[in-house]
Amino acid sequence: MCNTINNNKLKRQISFVALFFLIGINVFSAQEINKTNLKENSTQNQKDLFRNKVKVVAHRGDWRNAPENSLAAIQNCIVMGVDMVEIDLRKTKDGTIILMHDKTLDRTSTGKGLIKELDKKSLDSLRLKNGYGMPTTDKIPTLLEALKLCKNKILVFLDKNYECLPEAVKIVKELKMENQVFYEGKNTYSEMQAKFGPIMEEINYMPRVSLKSSDDAYLTPFLKQKKESIFIFSFDEKEINPMTAIIKNIKSSQGKIMLTTLWDSTAGGYTDDLALADPEANWGKVIALGADLICTDRPASLIHYLKEKGFHD
Repeated sequence: MCNTINNNKLKRQISFVALFFLIGINVFSAQEINKTNLKENSTQNQKDLFRNKVKVVAHRGDWRNAPENSLAAIQNCIVMGVDMVEIDLRKTKDGTIILMHDKTLDRTSTGKGLIKELDKKSLDSLRLKNGYGMPTTDKIPTLLEALKLCKNKILVFLDKNYECLPEAVKIVKELKMENQVFYEGKNTYSEMQAKFGPIMEEINYMPRVSLKSSDDAYLTPFLKQKKESIFIFSFDEKEINPMTAIIKNIKSSQGKIMLTTLWDSTAGGYTDDLALADPEANWGKVIALGADLICTDRPASLIHYLKEKGFHD
């Protein structure tokens, strides 16, 4: 009888110690998570935007390992330490902003037809396709869902925003992510101001620059913005010399440069595919040209290269 009582007492003591140990682990884990969140939050302030020497921008997310413009593609970028994720916006018939590059559903989803002619409910049963064109279990995300995933974790580059800019800005404001989200465009500052008014004073706008849009009349108003000025360049091999001079002028005025190594025509022929075999002769050359940010389809490989060179945390 006494042995039974002692055994029960011992079991209760062991259970208590185990519970206390588990609680201790959970408290420690929560503290570590809070520390991580604080660190993540601090890096999202605009003043810390260029803490890394070269920022990595993932084009349509990590689309080689998940469907492009999917939550999974964004999450992969967060995990691997990408600085900024580029996503594309489209608006449905009922005004919902979703993530998709094309105007139609055909290429990247199991659906068909123009997005602007379909409502959000009709898209809910569809699934995204992977890079091989095969259906996955991933749903078409909304901008709201994507931004909630990104909040305090990764900077966001909203491409194809012109048709839904006010609605996108409203969502960003509601989530209090103004310092974390950037908008691209190819219109002049006066054109954007005429269409969107005071919004231009509120957002982080990144104008696209080509040889056709590289004169002072186009560039100067953007350089005078109170917020950080980032210019997205596109040029082929024949245009390297004149664009190099323009890049230097912008950098001398404290502007920042994003170069895109996706295709031959976007960064003077220096591409991601070539960089996989010879990163120094491609990504290295783009950095030498003045890139503060590199938009890439190979984010993991680019991060690895930059870390080896001491250009990324």
